[in-house]
Amino acid sequence: MKSRFLVLSILAFVLAVSGLAMADPTATFNYPAGASYGGYYTQTYNVTVTGLGTPYDGTSDVWCDTFGNDITDGQHWTVTGENLTGGNVSGALFGSQPNALKEYEEAGYLMFKYPAIPETNAVIWDIFESGSIGLSGTGTAEWADAAAHAWVGDLKGLYAITPTDGNQGYGGVGQEFLFRTEVPTSTPEPSSLILFGSGILGLATAIRRKLTR
Repeated sequence: MKSRFLVLSILAFVLAVSGLAMADPTATFNYPAGASYGGYYTQTYNVTVTGLGTPYDGTSDVWCDTFGNDITDGQHWTVTGENLTGGNVSGALFGSQPNALKEYEEAGYLMFKYPAIPETNAVIWDIFESGSIGLSGTGTAEWADAAAHAWVGDLKGLYAITPTDGNQGYGGVGQEFLFRTEVPTSTPEPSSLILFGSGILGLATAIRRKLTR
């Protein structure tokens, strides 16, 4: 009888551990940073992620790119993790939009360049969902800056926590959050490219002269 009880106890423990290991990855919204723009919380949101592994798991401040769905403190939903570093954004929430790559580049650019400005999150919302929130002043200037200067290097170290469960939240889809683990690669300045090109041309000319002597 004792041995049977022991076997059943071990089996129950194994099943419990297996259940934990197979649990769906989730994101839980804890609270907003407190900054606001246009009557909405902006800047970063405090979120806890479990089940995705490094670099996603843990509690951290992340950026929201989804304006069209409201969420509340303590709400959670299932998620996937998307590494956007290489420019593959197809698995992200807005990956099917015609200009998705450029949109995520612009969001990555703004997150790095203007992390402490409340308007930044509003601009990110408007990038992915045009006209979602009225932009003016600083917000308009940020949007123009991102549109002019963002490039694929701004995806370096950029990750998306993308919702997969459509049964939660007021809008039926959880919010997507963005965070980064590395400094983006700087955009080559036109003057630098000109100097580099001139240098290559000069070197080629010198080599040619030497060969023809």
